[in-house]
Amino acid sequence: RNNPKVMYHVNQGILFNIVAVVLNIVINIVSIILTAILPILVVITGLLELAVLAIDLMWFIMGIINVCNGVEKPLPVIGTIATIVK
Repeated sequence: RNNPKVMYHVNQGILFNIVAVVLNIVINIVSIILTAILPILVVITGLLELAVLAIDLMWFIMGIINVCNGVEKPLPVIGTIATIVK
């Protein structure tokens, strides 16, 4: 708790998890709505879910690389949103 690098990476990890959960919830809601309107749209929503999964995986790997290298580099797009733990 006293190490600033550890706290930085803890914040990035918590932020990553929050954004990943919110994105997945939104994608699932959109998927349910679109497939209820037109069942053929299940293909599009499936591709959208795969895209979000790929982005989540990319952020996860980038975070691990930053931790292993001891670099305090924010994750793209979401890394500068907020500080969760002080």
